[in-house]
Parts: sequence; C-alpha cells; structure tokens
Amino acid sequence: MHPLREFAQVYVAEAFIGFLFDHDILGFDWVGDKDPEEMRAEELPPAAVSIDRLQDAVGDFWNASGGRLLFYAYKSLDESARTPELRKYAYAEAQWEVSRTVHALCQTGRVYQPRGLPKGEVVLFTGSARKVLASNPHQLDSEALAHTTDDEYLAFQEEADREP
Repeated sequence: MHPLREFAQVYVAEAFIGFLFDHDILGFDWVGDKDPEEMRAEELPPAAVSIDRLQDAVGDFWNASGGRLLFYAYKSLDESARTPELRKYAYAEAQWEVSRTVHALCQTGRVYQPRGLPKGEVVLFTGSARKVLASNPHQLDSEALAHTTDDEYLAFQEEADREP
C-alpha cells in the first residue's frame, strides 16, 4: 500500500467524517438510552446516508479541505516518489476511496464511535524517511494550510488535469 492510500484511509477519512457531522449530513438524531461510544458494534444502527450522498459530499469536502490535505501529503513525499500515478491518486482517486471507507463505517454504525486514530504525531513515509506532518491529527488541517500555497495547489491540480 502506498503511503498516500493509508494517509487517505485514516486521516482524510476522519476529517471527512468531521465534515459530515459539521454539515449535518449524517443526520445524527440519537434515540435510545445508550451512548454510542459505549455500545458494541452489533448494537449500532447504520447511518442513514447513501453512497451517492457521500460521493456528493466528498466533492464539497475536497474543495473545502480534503484535496489540500492530500496535496500536503503528496508535496511532502520525496521528489522521486512523486509519480504521475500518485499525483492522480492524490488529486482525484483518493476522494472516492475516502467516501467508500466512510460509507463502510456508516453501514456498520461505526461512524458514530471513535475510531482510535494513531496517537501523537501524524507521520508519513516520504520514500526515504519518516516526516512529521502534524503534531497530532487535529492540527493536520492547519499544518496543510501553513505549508502549502494556493498557487502551488492550483499548479498541482492543473498538472494532474493534463495527465492522461
């Protein structure tokens, strides 16, 4: 598995879940006596959101911050590791993978429970070394904004658009 795929499935998917809650897309009206965090997996109801709705929402999320997160990770790779395939993945393919990952969590209801993100620093293997992208997962958005510019991100998008 290449490093961007793991980054997308863990950190970007978690940011997307936050986006879904913030924009009331998951429609979380909890009924019942138990806190979802205290429930066993088989007790959780599935989230009432379709894959089509998630794929619509992932486009909005990508424009808001998701695409920038993947660009930050891509930019952090060693130059020799920045292949056209990884650029294409970071630009377009990862968003569908993120929506499918989150959809699986929605189907099981696990989207309502903490998923146990790795504690501490967000680290990415760049091709030759491990690089800290953020001191913790909650700082990832601000670090991505601090270490990328709009012009760089636009150039990245244009370059990815030109590739077959």
